[in-house]
Amino acid sequence: MNAKTSHIKTLNSLNYWFCFLALVLAVLNCPTFGLVYWPGIDGSLPWVFNFFANGNYLLGKETLFPHGPLAFLLYPLSIGNNLVVAAFTHVFISATMVFCWLKIQQMKQRPHYFIATLILYIFLAFADIQLLIIAFVVGLLWLYRQTNNKYYFFTAVLLSVFNLYIKTFGGVICSLLLLGEVMHAIITTKNYKLLLSFLAFYIFIFVLVWLLLYNNLLGSLTFLYAQVQLSLDNSEAVLFEPKQNWWLLSVCLLSFLTIFLILRKQKEGQFLPIFLAPAFAVWKHAMARSEEIHMTGFLCFLIMFAFFVWFISEAKTIIIHVLSLLSALSFFLNIPYNNDRTMGYRLRTMLRTANFSNYIFKSDSLAKLNQAHSEYYCRNLHLSDSILKIIDKKTVDIYPWNYAVVATNHLNWQPRPVINSYACYTHWLDIKNARHWDSGRAPQYVLWEQTDLDERGFEFESIDRRYVLNDEPNAMIRFFANYQLELKSGNYLTYKRRNRTLEVFKMNLLKKQTLGFNKWINIPPIKKTHILRIKIELKKTILGQLKSLFYKGEVFYIHYLLQNGTEYIHRIVPKNAEDGLWIHPLIMHPNQPNLESEVISIKLVCLNPEMVKSTFEINFEEINFSINNSVINIRKELFGKKEVQ
Repeated sequence: MNAKTSHIKTLNSLNYWFCFLALVLAVLNCPTFGLVYWPGIDGSLPWVFNFFANGNYLLGKETLFPHGPLAFLLYPLSIGNNLVVAAFTHVFISATMVFCWLKIQQMKQRPHYFIATLILYIFLAFADIQLLIIAFVVGLLWLYRQTNNKYYFFTAVLLSVFNLYIKTFGGVICSLLLLGEVMHAIITTKNYKLLLSFLAFYIFIFVLVWLLLYNNLLGSLTFLYAQVQLSLDNSEAVLFEPKQNWWLLSVCLLSFLTIFLILRKQKEGQFLPIFLAPAFAVWKHAMARSEEIHMTGFLCFLIMFAFFVWFISEAKTIIIHVLSLLSALSFFLNIPYNNDRTMGYRLRTMLRTANFSNYIFKSDSLAKLNQAHSEYYCRNLHLSDSILKIIDKKTVDIYPWNYAVVATNHLNWQPRPVINSYACYTHWLDIKNARHWDSGRAPQYVLWEQTDLDERGFEFESIDRRYVLNDEPNAMIRFFANYQLELKSGNYLTYKRRNRTLEVFKMNLLKKQTLGFNKWINIPPIKKTHILRIKIELKKTILGQLKSLFYKGEVFYIHYLLQNGTEYIHRIVPKNAEDGLWIHPLIMHPNQPNLESEVISIKLVCLNPEMVKSTFEINFEEINFSINNSVINIRKELFGKKEVQ
């Protein structure tokens, strides 16, 4: 036996060992899925994703949301075969990702398999499927860089598209990694063919998966463009303003960037720049919301980066690993954790040997157990007999977001494109829902659930102290033009589709005015039967634009002053404000039959006024509905209030 043959046998033996080790680690770290749904905004989404995946893909074909049609892999339930598919998929992705990273370790002059195995075990313990795919793509691109084997590159493209179908976040991060590698090829070797190959294969895989799901290409471009819309304006719509420790964040960012400077002339340093754009995207995603779950996403990315640097680093530079860990630790200390720390929960379940076998061999008993838990959580969502008698088996949608009502009452659900009202934070998304209410796909009934999210004493509320009638201005008008109030019962307003759509008339009351923040604006005279809205164009300063680009936008509030002296405060989304903020009639207690106090003035407040231009343009818009030339009484017909005297 010559030396070459002996070397090949050694490599094959290592490959078999890597396969076995990867599979063991993957099975040991099969995650503890939630497997239940519950009332509310986030709690009902697992049911939505699993409902679509369980033979109802065509029903969700037009759904435009940050999660894709394969989102059930993130939040599987014991519905149909979803849990089994999710478990096998997670183990397969975990095992192949581990195998890939072990191959990277094998390429080092002095591989350390024990430490590598320990690192991979820890990583699998807290990584969800999207982060696993991102790590897998990183590993494949490194192997491609070292071997020039295009198999690795195109496998990374396939995984990136797959991740996009799970959730926009993971798909964007993987795509940015690929673009980074393509740009490196163009800059260093003028390899433009790689760019064309990347685009062609990416589109091919995307189209292929879409055809497998839906049998035609209708809606595919809309889905892609919706992901752009949902990504670009996410910062303005979902932001929180918790206190940040900028000393810790500065240490985090400086430590992270210093690694690139130290390694810039080494082989691994020439690869690391592909992390910069993805890291920026994850940072933006984390800081826009600035709460535990989203910020933990950036922490996990930093940990993955630290582990990968160790895997590829040949130099004995302890400072690199210290900086990697320092970056992750300083960011961790800044996260505003609540009592149930996300990372802590993940790491507490590091040894989960029974999970995979339970998911595969005890799926029926798990289904019964978790369905019972879900029903217990949703026990207060059972609709009254009066509502159920009206709806019967007819199509119905839930507004604004609690789809656990559909699951609990086994309703014939007909979803709208943007399934949660708060996600219509751009004009394009808003119009999609508006057209839906006018179309033949609109449901026969809509159940509008009243909820006091912030426990401020009124029921017409959206997330983050927003007013629900401001969430999607265009869709809201088209909804009221097509539906009439049928019944008030419990926490629900039941709306029935009209036989004839109302005519809508819009008129600007005054010329455009230029006003400033923190000043009360008197409301112009308005007919009691009409709707009054205000359109506002808010513009940022150059400093504000830079802050929005590298961190996040500003928080804006509208204050409503009523005749009875009450003052209500709601946060607004700038893009929605351009289409119109609801002023009259200000409905805060829709279940109460009496008329509510009139709004006499409003004012706009920005928490960081130096980031926006001191003045803004406003335009008051009067809207009325009519049928057969007879004006509709808004408060009576739409909200069941007493007639205006």
